[in-house]
Amino acid sequence: MIYIGLKLKELRELEEITVCELSNITGIDPNTISNYEDNQSVEVSAKTLTQITQHSKFKKFTLWLMTGEISPEIGQISPALSPDGHALMSNPQPPRAAG
Repeated sequence: MIYIGLKLKELRELEEITVCELSNITGIDPNTISNYEDNQSVEVSAKTLTQITQHSKFKKFTLWLMTGEISPEIGQISPALSPDGHALMSNPQPPRAAG
C-alpha cells in the first residue's frame, strides 16, 4: 500500500520543489508535510488534500494522489505520465486544425 505521504513526496520531487516551497504554495505547515512524507502521519485531512490538489502544479495528479487511478482523457495523470514534471494537462483536448 502506498500512502499519500509517499505520493506527495514523489510529486514534490517531480516538480522540483522543496518542502518549504510546497508549504509556501499550499499553506500547509512544513513539519506537517515532512510528517506525511515520512509516514509519521497517515491521516490526511480533506482540507489538506484540497490545499494540495487545488494548486496548479498538482491538479493533474488529483485522481492519482487520492485513488491511485489515472484518466488521461480528462487530464488526470500519474508521475509516470509526466516524466519531466512539467507536462500541462489542463487542456486534454487535442489541438484542432484551423480552417
